[in-house]
Amino acid sequence: MEGKEEKEQKMLEKLDEEEEEAEEEEEELSSFNLSSEVRDLEDKLSQIQVHIPEFVYEFDWSSIDTSNLPESYRTNSPKEQLLLQVADNFWRQYAHLCPDREPLFLHPVNECNVEKFVSTTVRPTLLPYSELYDWDSCSHFVSDYLTMEPLPSPIAPPGYLYSPTTILRYRRGNCFDFSNLLCSLLIGAGYDAYCVNGYATREICMMDETREACPLFQRAKE
Repeated sequence: MEGKEEKEQKMLEKLDEEEEEAEEEEEELSSFNLSSEVRDLEDKLSQIQVHIPEFVYEFDWSSIDTSNLPESYRTNSPKEQLLLQVADNFWRQYAHLCPDREPLFLHPVNECNVEKFVSTTVRPTLLPYSELYDWDSCSHFVSDYLTMEPLPSPIAPPGYLYSPTTILRYRRGNCFDFSNLLCSLLIGAGYDAYCVNGYATREICMMDETREACPLFQRAKE
């Protein structure tokens, strides 16, 4: 009986060893395939020629055409003027009670150099495209269609806030313009959306993606 048990034990040990060897061979094969894919990718990337432009184009927002904008962009109605007074009064009280905090972003100027209460800049808009009727497609549209411009100061809000009409026309803007446009699209599509002013990491503020994983190296989930 003891000899039989020893034989069975040896057979089990041998099977375990064979399984371990098979797993090691599979890991080596997979690592070899991955390394060959990386080499192929490196060869393809080495063939790409990158030309650094001598002149970096910077968009001049002072040159935009505002002649076709509605009259409401250039003036404030009596209700808007009253709302601006209320907002300014609240801003002064907040600055007095909370001197250590950053000032509120309540009434920046628009593209016509007219102060507007920030909430009136949100324009609920329903575009005639069914692809933009859900939040995911709206966010992809704003992110892919527009060109992101960094803020003048990454730790302070801008001194202006342009309308979604102008942002769509010139297809560029900062993070405040992006959120304002996205909020307008979402409200127009029936979502209960809000714009929130806050802080983000340095990488997000400066559009630094050097620490992001290259999507070409990411393997699909099995």
